[in-house]
Amino acid sequence: MLAVQPFKFIFKTFIVVLGLFFIACFILLYAMTSSPQVLQAVVKASANQILPDITIQDLVIGKQNLSLKGTSSLRDVDIIIRQGENKFDLHFNTISLSDIFSEKPTLLLKGGFVYAEAFRLDGLEMTLIAKDGEEWSGPATVKLAESSGFQVHDVLVKVIVKADKAIIEDIQGRSYEGEIQGTATIYFFAIPDYYANVTFDGLDTTLMEDINPSLFSQLQGQITGSVEALGPAGGLDKIDLHVRLNDGGEVQSKLLGPLLGHIPESRERQKLKTAIENNQKIIVNKAQLDLSNKDSKTVSTDIQLESDELNLDANVKVDIIVEGGMQSLFKYFTQFSQFMKG
Repeated sequence: MLAVQPFKFIFKTFIVVLGLFFIACFILLYAMTSSPQVLQAVVKASANQILPDITIQDLVIGKQNLSLKGTSSLRDVDIIIRQGENKFDLHFNTISLSDIFSEKPTLLLKGGFVYAEAFRLDGLEMTLIAKDGEEWSGPATVKLAESSGFQVHDVLVKVIVKADKAIIEDIQGRSYEGEIQGTATIYFFAIPDYYANVTFDGLDTTLMEDINPSLFSQLQGQITGSVEALGPAGGLDKIDLHVRLNDGGEVQSKLLGPLLGHIPESRERQKLKTAIENNQKIIVNKAQLDLSNKDSKTVSTDIQLESDELNLDANVKVDIIVEGGMQSLFKYFTQFSQFMKG
C-alpha cells in the first residue's frame, strides 16, 4: 500500500494540474474575448515569436467581438510594425473573420490605411477567402496609393496571399488623367522584398509637377510607358524604365542642355543650342527615355528626340555613375519629392 501512495499522489496531482490548465485556458479565452488588452498582449507576443524579422512595436484594439461560432471582429485597430529600419503604420476600421471552422473562412478588412516612408495606401478594402488551407485570395480596392509622391486613385486589384508572399494581379487605376495597369509581388521573408511590372498610358505631365517640379514643369503633354523594378522595402536594386512623351508634346529647351555635350558638332546641335539660349519650347514628334541599371552603381540611359520644328533627330546614350548606388538614388528621390510637397 505504501508503494502505491506515490503513484496515487502523482495521478491526483496530474488531474489537478490538468484541471487547472483547462480552467486557465477558459479564463484566457474569456479574457481574450472580453478584454482588448489581453488580446493585444497575446497577439504581439505570438507574432514576434513566429516572425522573428518583424516586430509589432505597438498594437491597439478599440473594440472586439470574438466568437468560436459565426463572425469574430475587431474594430479601430492600430498597428505599428518594424522590419529592420523600415516602419509601417497601419489602421483598420474593421477586421472580421467569418465561417471560421468551414472549408472557406473569409477575412474582411475595411477602412484600411497603411503608411511607410516610401509609400502609403488610403481607403483599403479587402475580402480574402481561404483555399485549401494554403492561400487566401480575393478582390481589393484602394482609394489612393502613393509612392515617392506618385499617386494612383481608385485602384482595383486581385490579391493572392501565400505563406511566403502576396501576389497582386490585375492592377487597374487612374493616375493624372491616365490609366495604370500591372502586377506586383511582395515577399514576406526573402530579398528582394518586392517586384513590380507596371504600364501607364496618357498621364498628363502638367498634373505631375508636385512629384518633381524641376522635371515636369519643363514638359507639356501626355506620357506613356512602363517600369519594371525590384528590391528591398523602401529601396531599389533593379529598374527598367521606358517613358515616351506623346506626339505633339512640348519640351522646354533648357531641359535638354545636358545633351549638348553628347551631340557632335552639326547643324542639329547648333539649332538645339540656339533654342536653349532663347529659352524656347520645342514641339516634339518623339521624345523617349529608356533607363536601366547595369549594376548597383551604373545607370544606362538612351534618349531619343525628334522634332520636325527644328529638323532635329538625336539619339544620345549615356552611362551615369550613381554615388551611393541605386539605394541612394531611390532614397534621394523620395526625400526630394516629400520636401517639394512640404
